[in-house]
Amino acid sequence: MTRTALSRLTRPEALRHAPPTMRRHVVRFSPAGVLLDDLPNGTFMAVTDHGTDTEWEDCLAEQQRKLVMPNATQLPDDA
Repeated sequence: MTRTALSRLTRPEALRHAPPTMRRHVVRFSPAGVLLDDLPNGTFMAVTDHGTDTEWEDCLAEQQRKLVMPNATQLPDDA
């Protein structure tokens, strides 16, 4: 075999080893910023926990209402 063909065969063999294991931690915070889980040593991903699906949907609907109608609380009395 030529040198080029051998290098093409050996490269995939060299890449076949298992990837290194990484410890991934997720830490949940309440929307007010209160820590809900234990803080792990090392790196972690901070996620805001909005509770149950119903609570999350309510927060999302409120956010969408504020985005669509930012002055909704300042509507005139005639409307």
